[in-house]
Amino acid sequence: KSIPYFHAYISYSSRIAAAVHRRYGIKTYALPFGYDNAPNPGGTLSSQFEDRILFVGAWDRSRAAWLDRLPAGTIDIFGPENWQTKTRAQRNVQANFQQKALHGINYRQSCSQALAHINLLRRQNLDNGAHNMRTFEVPGAGGLLITQRTEEQQQFFEEDREALFFDTPEELLDRIQFCKNNPTVAERIKKNAISRSERSGYDYISRAKELLNILENH
Repeated sequence: KSIPYFHAYISYSSRIAAAVHRRYGIKTYALPFGYDNAPNPGGTLSSQFEDRILFVGAWDRSRAAWLDRLPAGTIDIFGPENWQTKTRAQRNVQANFQQKALHGINYRQSCSQALAHINLLRRQNLDNGAHNMRTFEVPGAGGLLITQRTEEQQQFFEEDREALFFDTPEELLDRIQFCKNNPTVAERIKKNAISRSERSGYDYISRAKELLNILENH
């Protein structure tokens, strides 16, 4: 109810921004998420994630259903302990859960070291053909993103060259096997993805400049 009283509305989703403009007649802007391009701290990086396909994130029922379609040993799941307590009947999830979450530098290192990261969007992002933070976090940290096919994500990254996309559990498994069978191609996609991220200004410093420009020119 408060939306009409604002001078402008900014959303991460272009569809949401357009819908607000149509409904309320106020000025709207789309400003996507991004990634932190601060350099990693110095020191020797561990190699614990090499040649592994990871899913990193919070539990929800939809994500668990997706990941339980992947056989034991196919991927490694990292997240809070409720992955263990809420999936007792989902044997594949139980087998693939690594009993810990990844945060900060460990998460960033996992992006670049792992063969690939799986991204499962929440329903509101799928319904709006949108993206989430991980859309940019993984490529921006030098990783290969395997994510659901949406309009926005396909605009941000070229399919099969800068990211891999899927619509079904079967296609997700196919994308995983492709990475495992073609590690050289996977490394090339990683390089293409971070190059696209840097070239297109997907980092949060660039996003902050976009926001400042919106505010100054509104």
